[in-house]
Formats: sequence, C-alpha cells, structure tokens
Amino acid sequence: MVPYINRFSKAVYDDDNHIFQQETREGQLIADGCKRLIENNIIGYNYLLLSQRVANTPEVKQREVLLNQIKRSSMAA
Repeated sequence: MVPYINRFSKAVYDDDNHIFQQETREGQLIADGCKRLIENNIIGYNYLLLSQRVANTPEVKQREVLLNQIKRSSMAA
C-alpha cells in the first residue's frame, strides 16, 4: 500500500520535488499541515462516494462483490 500513498502524496503536492519554499520552520509546518488536510479531505470524499455506492446497490450479491473490492483497495489509490 505504501507505493499508492507515495503516488497520492506526490499528486497532491507536486512542486519542486516536495521542497518547501517557506523559509521558516513555522511556514514549513503550515505548508505540511495544509498538504495533509487536502489529502485527508480527498480520502474522506472517496469514502463518502463509496459508502453511497454501496448503499445504492440494490442486490445483495453485487453489494458483497463491491465490499470485497473495497476491502482489497486503498482510498489513496
């Protein structure tokens, strides 16, 4: 799962190979916190979309297949 997280993180923050442009430690911490906030919001939104999809799947068999696929995947993928 780590490669997915690395690719996801790079997709969210792809600027000069992740080199912070802020000169102070405080600025770097703020930039890192913002990046993590964006990543967590994307992951949360993915969970929301998948939850709605599972809830809207009418047939039990299809719902079980979908839940098994979700179990084997990553929200960051």
